Amino acid sequence: AVGVAVAQARGTVPADLWEAVVTFRIDAARELAGDSGDAPQRLAGLVGALVGSGLPLLVAAFVWKGRGEQSAQGPWTAPDLRPAAYAVLTAELLVALLGGSYWLHYLMGLVPGAVLIAAAFAQRPVPVTRSIGIAFVIAGLSTVAAIGWVLVHPIDRAEESAITYLDAHADPGDSAVVVFGAANVVHDAQLDAPYPYLWSLPARVRDADLSTLVGLLRSDDRPTWVLVARSSVEAWDLDFSTAQSELDQDYEQVTKAGKFTIYQRTAS
Repeated sequence: AVGVAVAQARGTVPADLWEAVVTFRIDAARELAGDSGDAPQRLAGLVGALVGSGLPLLVAAFVWKGRGEQSAQGPWTAPDLRPAAYAVLTAELLVALLGGSYWLHYLMGLVPGAVLIAAAFAQRPVPVTRSIGIAFVIAGLSTVAAIGWVLVHPIDRAEESAITYLDAHADPGDSAVVVFGAANVVHDAQLDAPYPYLWSLPARVRDADLSTLVGLLRSDDRPTWVLVARSSVEAWDLDFSTAQSELDQDYEQVTKAGKFTIYQRTAS
């Protein structure tokens, strides 16, 4: 009730909250169940990254060695954190593995549960054993290796070149649509977005036939800029032919920036 009240105070009515949290997620699950993209490869990468991080081994060591009763902590003893830790970590794993998209940053959601597991272990008079020490060493080596890899092979942000182009060529008051993914391009270029489904999953769920996008491109409110990620359109088997016809009629292809083909409106 408190969460709903806070959301409504910030402009989100309960019906919209229900649609986003329940209705949309159910529809999205159906869409992801028939995913034709590279979700299986991302799932394998997600599980591999989780195992390689050493976190499962560290959590298992804490759980196994922290099975005893917690120690007394003066006149007031804190509640046993194990039930909360198990519940939080289980929920976090379900969110990461059942979400269907399997992006690596989903693993960040496991941190609170892992911290609670460590705190529950600290409530018990258990020495740091060899198994826990080994788990810490593996997790530490994994962290160092990951940081070193990123320093040598920086993460490619395909949207950076598109943002740079829009920063140089867009005028104040311009609008833009990204088809699809990397909605931060519009945000970072400080442009308005007249199309509500910039990320691929909402578009596939709420505008699968792209009728809303086509209607926008035919309207007086059509955006100044349209950025098309062909790989996303093709990966999701979306019929982009009608939208492409509108682009060919009223837009000029001005450049390619990373994975994006950028179009600028020419017709008034």
